[in-house]
Amino acid sequence: MYLNDRQTYYKLGNLDGGLTGGGADQFITSDLPLFCDSAAALYSSLGKPFLDLVVFNYQLMRSLGPMALAGIMFNYGGTAWMLKKFSPPFGRLAAAQAKREGDFRGLHSKYDYTYWLVNLLINPLQPG
Repeated sequence: MYLNDRQTYYKLGNLDGGLTGGGADQFITSDLPLFCDSAAALYSSLGKPFLDLVVFNYQLMRSLGPMALAGIMFNYGGTAWMLKKFSPPFGRLAAAQAKREGDFRGLHSKYDYTYWLVNLLINPLQPG
């Protein structure tokens, strides 16, 4: 991005071959707002539920004993394992969606809108 090779605006390594076809700029522009939204919602999506889990487990252990806590932890582990095993590959789906959005954006940026507007003004559409 700069004239000097050592002063890059950003540097990107393509380790898995996922950047073919769309270009890095398109992936950065589509991923940056998603990252910012996720970082802003971090407390409400992770912090508060984790705090509730800690308080719930502490109260459960105090009320019913360590055996109930062991049972609920086993349930948490089993549920997490099942979700991991049977859920679709969300990373690959998000990469495919970003690639399609970039292709769509790239095709529409190449379209000459001024030609379309001039053509519409010269030859207006006649109703019916």
